[in-house]
Amino acid sequence: MVLRVVLMISLFLGTVGRVAHADTLPNPSASDTLPNVVFLSPDTSRFWHMVAGFMEQVAADLEVEFDVLFDEGRHRLSYLKLVQQVLSREEKPDYLIIMWKEQVTAQILDYARRQSVKVFSFNTAVPEAAREKVGSAPREKLENWIGHLGVDNVSGGQILARMLDQRARALNLVRSDEPVPVVALTGTLDSSAARDRSLGLLEATDGTGSELLQSVRADWSEQEARDKTSVLLRRYPNTAAIWSASDGMAFGAMDAARRAGLRPGNDLVVAGIDWEP
Repeated sequence: MVLRVVLMISLFLGTVGRVAHADTLPNPSASDTLPNVVFLSPDTSRFWHMVAGFMEQVAADLEVEFDVLFDEGRHRLSYLKLVQQVLSREEKPDYLIIMWKEQVTAQILDYARRQSVKVFSFNTAVPEAAREKVGSAPREKLENWIGHLGVDNVSGGQILARMLDQRARALNLVRSDEPVPVVALTGTLDSSAARDRSLGLLEATDGTGSELLQSVRADWSEQEARDKTSVLLRRYPNTAAIWSASDGMAFGAMDAARRAGLRPGNDLVVAGIDWEP
């Protein structure tokens, strides 16, 4: 996940830099004008700090002015407010990099269009409900929506569940004729990534190979994941696998397991999505 995101962002920032230099070179008076890019991170987790840090390095190499703002509220409305604050600046950015947020991104794209700011979105699929307003692809209906990177989060959720099943069986955590008992931690309600990854989980835990005991929201928070996993492990002491929609929440789950006297990787298996080191 991290690798795909950073490669695409590198390509995007590289394109921004090339376009800017092509536009400014013929005009000596504008030769010092650099494109201004603002990335609006959906939360303050380690994953997004990693992504933002990589963007900063690429932007510096390409001589692109870059700023990042983190949404501490972790909610679509606080994210919308952050966008409005940026677009209300006297000196507006040339480009916004955003993550698609359920129910508000169409509004964000339209607001940016009225402010003549170009937008690149990434990390989640465009929800079906939003396509009527913005189109199914960039520039189809909104010229300022210049690009989008979507990943197959449904398949990601499926693959993670199947890997947990295989690992739990390799460790003999269940009998060969029994399903693997799984509990799950997912993200915020307004995240299509959380929704799609959970859909993949549901498709992979049909009760024959793995059985989903309960899925709870931990809102991408390591602390919430730690607290809720502690409750889940008391409620389901036979848990053999913990599926997490992010690595950050998986770290919280592993900490909770250790506090319960369990050894992740021996007494149960834990895994998440994001490919954090």
